[in-house]
Amino acid sequence: MRRASLSAAQLCNLLQEEAALVVLLIDVCGVYADAPWISARGYAGHYVLLVGVDGDHYLVKDPARKEECLLLPIALVDKARRAHGTDEDLLLVPFEGPPPKVPAAGSVSRLVQIAEEAAAAAAADAGTKS
Repeated sequence: MRRASLSAAQLCNLLQEEAALVVLLIDVCGVYADAPWISARGYAGHYVLLVGVDGDHYLVKDPARKEECLLLPIALVDKARRAHGTDEDLLLVPFEGPPPKVPAAGSVSRLVQIAEEAAAAAAADAGTKS
């Protein structure tokens, strides 16, 4: 993790070079007038995925929208990502490096094992108290 501020030009370069996925925290109040979670006042944080650049627009994937991909002006997205409350939070996921390891079919992750063990222990503990 690193604390830094990236300009719109730097984000565009990352996208054009296909160097990283860019996940942005934006204030949707200035982006979508029709979003149901927007209140008349204040901040409404929301994460979106930047997937490309087309001229002066970002190609945006937004899990809260029905559109497959949105074309939003870079200036609008930049203003929304710098809005009060966002702290300019973004996540860069580089394409370089080893690919993630795919678990073997039928295997259970260690996290799932720990959760199942904790649930079994809680159930056993509840059974001895009754």
